Amino acid sequence: MLMMDASCHSTAHGVSEPISLQHEAASWRDHADRRGTAQWMEAVRMIQRRRVTYGWHLRERMTEHGITTARALLPLLAERGVHLSVAQVHRTITTPPVRLSLRLLAALCDIFDVKPDDLIATSAEAVVRPVARQEKLVPVPGEGMRRPIRARVHRP
Repeated sequence: MLMMDASCHSTAHGVSEPISLQHEAASWRDHADRRGTAQWMEAVRMIQRRRVTYGWHLRERMTEHGITTARALLPLLAERGVHLSVAQVHRTITTPPVRLSLRLLAALCDIFDVKPDDLIATSAEAVVRPVARQEKLVPVPGEGMRRPIRARVHRP
């Protein structure tokens, strides 16, 4: 089971950030115009994130109950009001689902007499995004900073 402490905040993408770093990033965002884009980007790169991963253990639960094929699971799901094709059930068994309906999850938990934690194992770890190296522009005498030449589009 994934637990979050009081000092973390979950974002829209399911990633947790320590609150102190959120406030620091917010202050950088507020003053981005005065401080410049380079400093803002540096602050964003240094924010620590959390990577959340999950494992799908349906195949193991099926083996424990003597069910070896997707076709054998179909009638058990149908009894619980979940009507899927053999291909959909096979895909659900063999690959971790990105999206999973609660009706299917509840039916699987009922069939194998397990909790959702027994089918879906989650873990979270802190990750610091690597800072991308930026090329430093070298001033050319008399020209100031070198900049790329703007492309001109010629229409026929």
